[in-house]
Amino acid sequence: GDALHFLGKLEEAKVQYEAAVSIDPDYVDGYLNLAQLLEERHENDHAITQYEKLVALDPKQGLAWGKLGLLL
Repeated sequence: GDALHFLGKLEEAKVQYEAAVSIDPDYVDGYLNLAQLLEERHENDHAITQYEKLVALDPKQGLAWGKLGLLL
């Protein structure tokens, strides 16, 4: 997903990130990558959901808490 995201292929990257967290629901970086991509696409409600999943898995994720503060 990261390479696709870097190349600007956002829809394909989104599919890959979603697949990654589907395969491994504890994959913290997957939620972070997906949330950041969704935020970039101005899909803030969906980004919030991913950030919430991320902090539920790892409450020490300061970046995710900060993003939630900005988006809520």
